[in-house]
Amino acid sequence: DLVGMDPRFFGAGTPLECGWPTSDHLGLAQTAPKDRAGFDRTVAVAAELARRCEPDRDLLPHASTRNVARDLDLLRTLLAEPQLSFLGWSWGTYVGAVYLQMFGDHAGRFVLDSALDPHAPGPDLTRATAAANAAALTDWARWAAERPELGWGTTPDAVLTEIDDLLQA
Repeated sequence: DLVGMDPRFFGAGTPLECGWPTSDHLGLAQTAPKDRAGFDRTVAVAAELARRCEPDRDLLPHASTRNVARDLDLLRTLLAEPQLSFLGWSWGTYVGAVYLQMFGDHAGRFVLDSALDPHAPGPDLTRATAAANAAALTDWARWAAERPELGWGTTPDAVLTEIDDLLQA
C-alpha cells in the first residue's frame, strides 16, 4: 500500500496562506544578509510576513517540522503499522530526518532525496546554492531565447523578465 499525506497547513488539508509573494521568499532566501543593511532588509521582510500572517497567529505555533513528524507517526499508528517507510525530497528530507530523530524505533525504509542541510534553516537554506541557481536560470534563459516558439521571449533578458512577471503573478 502507498499512502500520501499533505503536511499540516499545505495542499488539500487546511492550507495556511499568508499571502506572501513567492518572489519575496526567493529573494530573501538567496541573498541572506552578510552586513547590517542586509540584516535590516531581512527584519523588514520578516515583519511584513508577520503582519500578513496575523489572522492565523493562533495556528502558527503548530506549524513546525516536529509537528509534521508527529503527524506522520500518528498516521502510522492509525494504519496499525509497526513501522513507517518514507520517501521525501527537498523539505521532505528534513521531515524524514526529524522523524528518524523522534521516532527512530518506528522507522522502516527511508529514502531522502535531495537532502537539505539541517544546519541551515531560514534564509541560509539556499545561500550556498544561490549562485549556481542564478547561473542555471541564466543558462536556461539563453536556451529559451533561442526557441521563440516557447513564448518566453527572444532575448535572455526578455525571458528573465517573463520569469519575474510569473513570480509576481
